[in-house]
Amino acid sequence: MSRLHADAVASLPNAPQPRVRWQSVIAALAYPVLILAGISLVAPRYLALMLLVGIYLRYRRNLQAHRLLMPVEWTVAGGLAALACATALSNSELLLRCYPVAVNLGMGLTFAMSLRSPMPMVERIARLHQPDLPADATPYLRNVTRVWIAFFVFNGAAALATALWASREIWSLYNGGIAYVLIGLLFAAEWMWRRRMLARKALADAASTPRPEASA
Repeated sequence: MSRLHADAVASLPNAPQPRVRWQSVIAALAYPVLILAGISLVAPRYLALMLLVGIYLRYRRNLQAHRLLMPVEWTVAGGLAALACATALSNSELLLRCYPVAVNLGMGLTFAMSLRSPMPMVERIARLHQPDLPADATPYLRNVTRVWIAFFVFNGAAALATALWASREIWSLYNGGIAYVLIGLLFAAEWMWRRRMLARKALADAASTPRPEASA
């Protein structure tokens, strides 16, 4: 393991497995449905102001947890806030429906920038759940990070298509349902493949390790 990679591993928190913040998960899943319901009741600018509040609360929580944000994460937060402000000022439903596009763009940019560091984003996430990953898993996890970047590009393009040309209902169905099913399938497939790959590697290492000769 290189010194830079070892330092990156050491920088990970030593806390036990992170608890799932179900409030954040539910809010993310419910966002397009809430927007669909809200548009029929209030103007887009008020929904955009709610998004601004959500962005503030999300990043304030990260800072309160003493999580050091990367410059690209600050850039993404600023971009999302700028889009919400533009929506509030213009009262544009189209800009409001483009919010999932910006989220996918931000995620893709964050993952892409992590490829320039010793530890790509997928490895950082994986080591939070499995700290004992072998150092030679890094090339594989770097390739998985590239797969996720490609997914975010595809998902962002699909989100843009539904924002521009689809009805509100189709937009809500894709961005609040289908997109999350695809994310879950990709995550589960990679996790199962990684466990299988590590198990095969452990068996191969055990088979190649010379056994001590039995004493007479």
